[in-house]
Amino acid sequence: MNLLNDKEIIHYNLMDAITKKIYQNNLPLTLKGGTALLFGYKLDRMSLDLDFDANKHINLESVIKESFLSFYGSNKLILSNINLRKDTDDVKRYMIDYKNSYNNEIFKLKIEMSFRRKFDNDETNIINSKRIFKLPFLFDFKKAAFENRTASRDLHDIIFIGNKYAAILNQAQIDFIKNMYKNINNIIDRYSEAYKEDTILKDRFEEDIIMLEQIATNKFNRKEKGLPNQESQSPKPDDFSNDFQNRINKGKGWDR
Repeated sequence: MNLLNDKEIIHYNLMDAITKKIYQNNLPLTLKGGTALLFGYKLDRMSLDLDFDANKHINLESVIKESFLSFYGSNKLILSNINLRKDTDDVKRYMIDYKNSYNNEIFKLKIEMSFRRKFDNDETNIINSKRIFKLPFLFDFKKAAFENRTASRDLHDIIFIGNKYAAILNQAQIDFIKNMYKNINNIIDRYSEAYKEDTILKDRFEEDIIMLEQIATNKFNRKEKGLPNQESQSPKPDDFSNDFQNRINKGKGWDR
């Protein structure tokens, strides 16, 4: 079970500040991906990047610079560089280099905007001063990623949504997870190495496979029969979530 470390707290807080600043400036961006699940729906793992759908091309340099003003004193963060790594009709990508005030270690944050699809505000929620896609849309984005790459975070996040938010999934989404379980041996073969190489999820593969089985064979069946879901007896991420949120709260030493 992974625990949040001090570097992750710093990184989380910076992503939080930038995402809030984007919403405060009424920019037409909606957060998606793992960080959307983390900020909006209590995802039980750390996510490291900011990924948005954007309804028009936007320069984020000023928003990024303003966000660093939220940090001061012992929590001060220093912006070292903003690199525009990609700028096309479809994608705009920034890589930010920053450090804290008490050593010279450089941290990196990737911010990416996609212009491939325009979102409607009805597809989004405002959660803690951030515009975030609603869960059914985040599930479909994760499903598309699962079908086009092998990344442990995609499998983990699909299982997380199925476990925590089964009640809001539609039948096609439920059937997708059930089909994953029907092909469990292929899932194990496909993802075992990916989990080993993931510094955040490397110790959670067995837990995720157990949870996938419980969701597909118990939770969804109970939902379809109109029965309340019982608490799972398998390893659960609740303790991690609580520790995660507690350590984040302890790390907030500024006024925003």
